[in-house]
Amino acid sequence: MPTRIVPALWLIVLSPWLLVLKPGMVNIEVISGDLDMVEELRARNQSILAGCGLISLIGLIALAGFLIILFVRDRESARYPDSVPISNHSNYKGLPFEYRWDNSYRTSDKFTDVYNWYSVTFDLGAESRANGNCILLEGTKSQLIFSRHFNVFLCSTHFGQMIYVTRSTSFTNRSAILTGVEDLRRSFSITRPRPGGQ
Repeated sequence: MPTRIVPALWLIVLSPWLLVLKPGMVNIEVISGDLDMVEELRARNQSILAGCGLISLIGLIALAGFLIILFVRDRESARYPDSVPISNHSNYKGLPFEYRWDNSYRTSDKFTDVYNWYSVTFDLGAESRANGNCILLEGTKSQLIFSRHFNVFLCSTHFGQMIYVTRSTSFTNRSAILTGVEDLRRSFSITRPRPGGQ
């Protein structure tokens, strides 16, 4: 982009803020001392800023709604199709670094169908352990900066298949984040020398 265009773009972006927030910075001589024009420009820019603020607010609300929908869909993604929810528990004590979801379901479908669905859907592979009529599926997935660990405990009972799902989500490199936060805290706690050597 040519260097002459960049200052012009900055002037266009910043001019409403200069007129509305800092009216004292407006050079009255440039507009020939016409105070009516100053008021008109300021009112126009106030309207523009109000419109931009409204658009920003609508955008934030839409983003929050979208994130809530994603959160709810993610919460329900571990439910086996047409299964009956038995219990659910959320543990957010580890926030902002970690949280855990525990869910249990019951279904009358075949044991092998339920096993295959969880194994394929969450890429858990074969069972890691088996005990009597129960098997345990485990797996870990990493996406962006997050890591999620799955535990699916599947048991065959007289009432159908009982499913116990535990999902723990955390930052992929939690130790590095904690170290960075601690370093930032220490940098703010450094005692600075007072003026005049006091």
